[in-house]
Amino acid sequence: MLDARGDHPGDECDSDAQTERYVAMMNRHQVQLVTYVESLGLEYQTALDLVQETNLILWRKRHHFRVESSFWAWACKIAYHQVLHHRRSQSRDKLVFSEEVLKRLADVSQTRLEFFGDHQRQLRLCLQELSPRQQSVIQWRYQQDTAVGSIADRLSTTPNAVSKLLQRARLALIACVQRRIAVEAGQ
Repeated sequence: MLDARGDHPGDECDSDAQTERYVAMMNRHQVQLVTYVESLGLEYQTALDLVQETNLILWRKRHHFRVESSFWAWACKIAYHQVLHHRRSQSRDKLVFSEEVLKRLADVSQTRLEFFGDHQRQLRLCLQELSPRQQSVIQWRYQQDTAVGSIADRLSTTPNAVSKLLQRARLALIACVQRRIAVEAGQ
């Protein structure tokens, strides 16, 4: 990371704010990194192990990261090299992708997950724009997997009214996400 002068600070010069920002970037991408590594044909537990190794490298190389660049792309590149290393060490297995196939998978996965992350971020912002009642119903139905009938009981209304409320909330979310993505793409 760069300090205000553009130098590479040593550990002793690292500000708490820089460290906190870097840790926040690492944390923000953990689920996506696991999914990315998994999408390269690895089992979940192996993906978790490789992401932990990737995290160690990200931490050790934190001073090489440039704030103006994409942390996600940088993390994916490091994770990709960890997967390559793992594949080479496992080359005695029967099914091992060639490096060319693995590179193609990595490129597609990185792009798709970046796209998914953008949409997920926009969806979180759009959820905040819903009415409190719509937010509650969305949370009960999709985060807590509560049945429509149970939600209706909580709200002292009919299941049909809850279904219509959910439908209106979903349509509002779709429109909001599409609008936000279009605005972001236009910038």
